[in-house]
Amino acid sequence: MFFKISVFIVLLLSIWQVSYRSTLAAIVTRPILDGESYKAFLNETQALFLWAGLFLLLTCFFSAHQADKKDFAASAYHWIGSFVLILSICAGLVLIVNPEGRFPWNQRNSYTAVAAQSIKANLYQKRRKTPDIVLLGSSISFTTPANYFKKKWGANTFNMSLNGGGPADIIRSLNYMIQQGPTGKVPATILVEVLSPGLRVGNPQQTPLMLLPYLPLDEMFPAGQNMLDSLITNKAFSNAIFTSFFLDANRWRPFVKFTADGTGVMTKKQIKTPESYQIAVKDDLTLGMDLLSCPNGQLSHQGKEYTKKLVELSHIHRFSIVFYRPPINNDLYVLSNTQPARYQYCRSLFNQFMKTLVQENPNIFYRDLSNHPRISQMGLEVYLDTHHVNLRGGKLIAQALDKEIKAALTWGRLNHK
Repeated sequence: MFFKISVFIVLLLSIWQVSYRSTLAAIVTRPILDGESYKAFLNETQALFLWAGLFLLLTCFFSAHQADKKDFAASAYHWIGSFVLILSICAGLVLIVNPEGRFPWNQRNSYTAVAAQSIKANLYQKRRKTPDIVLLGSSISFTTPANYFKKKWGANTFNMSLNGGGPADIIRSLNYMIQQGPTGKVPATILVEVLSPGLRVGNPQQTPLMLLPYLPLDEMFPAGQNMLDSLITNKAFSNAIFTSFFLDANRWRPFVKFTADGTGVMTKKQIKTPESYQIAVKDDLTLGMDLLSCPNGQLSHQGKEYTKKLVELSHIHRFSIVFYRPPINNDLYVLSNTQPARYQYCRSLFNQFMKTLVQENPNIFYRDLSNHPRISQMGLEVYLDTHHVNLRGGKLIAQALDKEIKAALTWGRLNHK
């Protein structure tokens, strides 16, 4: 009786879930999928698979053995075996499809936070010559055009910016370039975009397998643990289903694609109307304000240590570094009804920290563009939300750093090994 009641309840919930989430059918029949379709599909399939998984477990548990005292142990073993089987199926599908590009096989030219890092690493490894300049940073720098530096300074450049792009990610990328670079060398100059003045460390949950060995030791374990967790999570399984159904059929259009030099090219879906731009900024306000803050009113100690480690590596391998903070969209302050002065204390802490590094190291340069008098005021012309910019915005940021880049390239070309 308990089994029948349980199955009946699960079936009712499943029917309700399907009827409630009727947009799933619309997504499946839509000819072209955008970012919102992707999110809706993942949310809805996760919910459906939860109910389906529960139904399957209940069936496996009660069909072979009744839940009484006499054969409870046998029923428990049967349930555990069924549970392990389901997890194995989920993990196997995620491994084969590789929806996030974590593993070095079956990679697709799609974009997720993890896939972007795999794509950038593969593009760098394919280069025949070590670039003169490498750009490291967060997704803000995706659209900074590498060819600008070639035209302006005659410097071959690669855009290695990554989603999140904290100090730990930058150390990992630099370790990778040192060990896997095309000629066994490192660039003469590195541009390091610092998104958060609080120096948030990084995103170990977004590390692909091929880059795991290059992480700092204290970041390696959480990154590996997250990689294992992602094999059996509902989200990863839903991602695999989405990838299998839509990506290979070319119905899914990622919002950014990367050229051979690592530059991110936004798709037409990112061309915003004034209305959609306002929505994007409002949706991004909480994140944007959080990125401007220092947790507990202090810079991250670990972030500072990683930054100092990066400076130490610059002396070992004789390259120069230009640190910079990117411009923040002034509409963030307008729509959140705040003033830049609210974040001045954190900004001052970071600027003082960087000033000390610049004074102590002749190969280190720094520029704070967070309240750039021109770029920050351009709104829809260059911004996609509170901090991400289009190709024009990326070029303007590069131009704003001309003085520092010139000085860094001069030092790098004179002193680089």
